[in-house]
Amino acid sequence: MPILIRDLIDDEVIVYISCQACGRLTRLAGPHLLEQLGRDSWVRGLLPALRCKSCGMLGDMTLKFDRTDLSLERQVRRLDLHDNWPTSALDLADIEDGAQDRIELVCNLYSNTTAVEAMRRLFDIDAGRDRLGNAEPRPAIFPKGAAPVVRLNDTGERELVEMAWGFLTPAFSTKAGNPIKPKAWNNARDDKVLKSGLWKGSFQERRCLIPVSSFHESKGRQPATDYWFGLHAENPEDRPPFAVAGLWRIVQSELRSASSHELTHTMVTTEANDMIRPIHAKGRMPVILDPENYDAWLSGSTDDALALLRPYPSTRMRIIQNGVGLKADPLKE
Repeated sequence: MPILIRDLIDDEVIVYISCQACGRLTRLAGPHLLEQLGRDSWVRGLLPALRCKSCGMLGDMTLKFDRTDLSLERQVRRLDLHDNWPTSALDLADIEDGAQDRIELVCNLYSNTTAVEAMRRLFDIDAGRDRLGNAEPRPAIFPKGAAPVVRLNDTGERELVEMAWGFLTPAFSTKAGNPIKPKAWNNARDDKVLKSGLWKGSFQERRCLIPVSSFHESKGRQPATDYWFGLHAENPEDRPPFAVAGLWRIVQSELRSASSHELTHTMVTTEANDMIRPIHAKGRMPVILDPENYDAWLSGSTDDALALLRPYPSTRMRIIQNGVGLKADPLKE
């Protein structure tokens, strides 16, 4: 009978990733970190994506368990992951923490029904740097779906481009180890943007603005109540456009065939404000930016950007609609 990580959490067990080719070991976690990882199958599913830094062998990793720490000559060794993946096995925990945003349904759905011309005015973008073309209103944007994004081009000018929502990472069958449909990480926690290798490079070098008309959260189950949030407006039919703090990256070469877009983006989330906290079980919300902070987010220092990761005032927001089965926020005719 195979040993499962979840069966060892209460024991003084050290878990290592072992390279079967050269025998090098990397300490993955002790019992407390295993509680965060949560399940054995998730860890095993990542093993085919790991490359041993010592011998360079790819996908030849296995898990090893020991009740005492290993001696000095069997020190912890680092591992390399594909492309822009984290460079340490300990970052696996950060990826799992990032996955909580997806599991908790933190903004897994938003809308952008703002006309392209209005987006150009809001974000001060010249028509010649509009790469969207005749983009239609998008009352429902789901993970992996395409959406308008504002980023800086190579010369430091703002441009409107289309990106798929969610950073892609390889995924593998837990049974056979074969590649399966990549995962899309559509939320980056504010407390992880400099700690997790999945987000760090983009936070330092590739920040963007995500135009939004409204975003969705849900409360309860079977059935869940859907809530759509937006900015305050005198006319309830209006959807004043705003920007959510985002990160972007180029799709890794080995995942290019799995994506119809070369570029992907993700939203940054923070602690929820007083309006959203009672609705969202884990108390998270997207980081909403005011226009005067766009430059600081796009091109400011790391400290400048970190200072903007805070809840948006609930007094400036409203619940646009709520009910069961509201999976879109279309414009009213």
